[in-house]
Amino acid sequence: MLVRQNDWDDLRNEFSAVLFRLSYRTNQEYRSGYRGPDDEYEGDDEQRIIRSMRGWWEIDGSDVQALADPAALGVQYAVAFHQGRTRAVVQIDGWHWVAGLEGDAHHLLSVDDFLHGSQAGGCESGPLEDERWRNQERVRWAFDASPAPDRVHQAWVNEGGTEVSGMRRDTIVSVWPYSLADDQRDLVDRALRIFGEVLQARLVREFGPRDLDWLRQSLRDGAGSAEARRELGEHPERSLDPELWLKLVSKDENWHRVRDCFPSFRQPSFFRQLLRMRHRWAHFAYREQVREREIDNLRRITGLLNDIGSQRAASNVGFIRRVLETHVQRREADEAA
Repeated sequence: MLVRQNDWDDLRNEFSAVLFRLSYRTNQEYRSGYRGPDDEYEGDDEQRIIRSMRGWWEIDGSDVQALADPAALGVQYAVAFHQGRTRAVVQIDGWHWVAGLEGDAHHLLSVDDFLHGSQAGGCESGPLEDERWRNQERVRWAFDASPAPDRVHQAWVNEGGTEVSGMRRDTIVSVWPYSLADDQRDLVDRALRIFGEVLQARLVREFGPRDLDWLRQSLRDGAGSAEARRELGEHPERSLDPELWLKLVSKDENWHRVRDCFPSFRQPSFFRQLLRMRHRWAHFAYREQVREREIDNLRRITGLLNDIGSQRAASNVGFIRRVLETHVQRREADEAA
């Protein structure tokens, strides 16, 4: 069984979000931080968490721009989590920055008070579109918010909150389902694993009932060595290894059997291209950087997944592509500078 940072078919993946890890605050003067249900405060618990979550966070301005840009990540929601469980979710209605906060001022400053004119002296501020933040050494970000739709709240918080993977607890700010901090090799690998699982499910559904012996033998033939074939065991069709399934559909002698599963493709050349990409990134990623060829392959995978009715998988591969495109844009901007 594959070990994933989060399952690609998790319902939350439909509603990508920026995650804020809240520390537990005992200082009564601080606005920010998570406080437990036993603390004495007026008002609704979740609203207090939301006010704490909304600002001010020290984030790279280019990352905020990528979060807000529909052509980049297009993240619409923000989620607060504490001790590995989600506590609140809101819809993001606009990012704002402030520069010049000193010491613990960011803990004390209410986003609403700040935006409505009660501003700390000596600060510069503005919305995301006011790009004076690019000229500041240190900028903190907050956002306007409105209630998340019921479907979003149910997916993210539900009753008692949903679990957030331990890998997400290492940073204060992260992105779900795939983050700008994620390794490029890992992202390419995840996209191919998602695709491999869909291939496995589709081909087993098609050939399992009527031609299982052929399917098993073809998978064993693609395994290569005798040891690899033994590791597949009696049920190679249960394997989720994308390499195995890409080998099966890439072979000319198999294509006449499987092509009806992929109505948009007349030849297996695209699957061979994906197999080469998988080999390159599995074995030589130490000298690779994502470029347009990988972006284009992921775009075509997304189209194929949509064509065969795997919209949730397509959505996740599409988000990985957008993350990697943002990596490419940042690298190109750095090279130009």
